[in-house]
Amino acid sequence: MGNLYYTTGNLEDAKKNLELSIETKSELDASFNNLGLVDMAYGNFKSAKKNFIDALRINSINPKAHYNLSNLINYNIDGKKHLIQMLLNLKSAKSDHEKMYYCFALGKVYEDKKEYSELLYFRKYFE
Repeated sequence: MGNLYYTTGNLEDAKKNLELSIETKSELDASFNNLGLVDMAYGNFKSAKKNFIDALRINSINPKAHYNLSNLINYNIDGKKHLIQMLLNLKSAKSDHEKMYYCFALGKVYEDKKEYSELLYFRKYFE
């Protein structure tokens, strides 16, 4: 229900339902990821980052959580561990959908680092 409320723009009910979901079943990585999206919509970036990290603690190969987290990290300053994890996950991603999230997240990394030539490497995953 929380994700449904989020997609319809009802952030208050989305937050309540996602928090209830986490209280009830704390191992749902999707609930943490979606709560992070709600936090981002409210401008609570520190809380959003924590929720994306919690989602990845539960499921380290959640491509959406990696993508969302990548939008909150400045890779010129931080994020080396996250970058390594994404590269490993991309190699083992099973679907184009998963690969897409990792490639967009990695695009953000190399854009931050101004290493634009590295972006061409990821093209091979879709050829």
